[in-house]
Amino acid sequence: MQNWKKAEKDFEAFFAQYGKEAAVFRLTDTAMAKANGGGFVAAQPADYIVVLKGQWFFAEVKSTKDPKAFHFNNIRKGQIAASRRTVAAGGTYLFFVKSEELNQWFCIPAHVVHTTLRQKKSMTWNELEPYQYDEI
Repeated sequence: MQNWKKAEKDFEAFFAQYGKEAAVFRLTDTAMAKANGGGFVAAQPADYIVVLKGQWFFAEVKSTKDPKAFHFNNIRKGQIAASRRTVAAGGTYLFFVKSEELNQWFCIPAHVVHTTLRQKKSMTWNELEPYQYDEI
């Protein structure tokens, strides 16, 4: 199984512990459509919509083998645009990133990505340390 597919499965499985307090909705992407015998689909705002204990958020799940940093070019332009629109509307959009090198998850709020993109195109794992997510 590819790393990104495993990361998505781990992400989905994490919320099972919450039972009925969590609802995880996987949005269809082209890879999923092709696997089911379909073709291309319109770009979606994120991989998932999650509702957890009454709070909902968009979640984009990423996996990377880079030993030093998470590069924002791993995020598609449409996902950046959707995250900007979501944040501007007062919603929550989170990037869940798995560092395969560190075997560590990070939960990065979209506004952090937006602010950083004004100055540079990546964040080192040390810079992302405040966003370590040990739950998944």
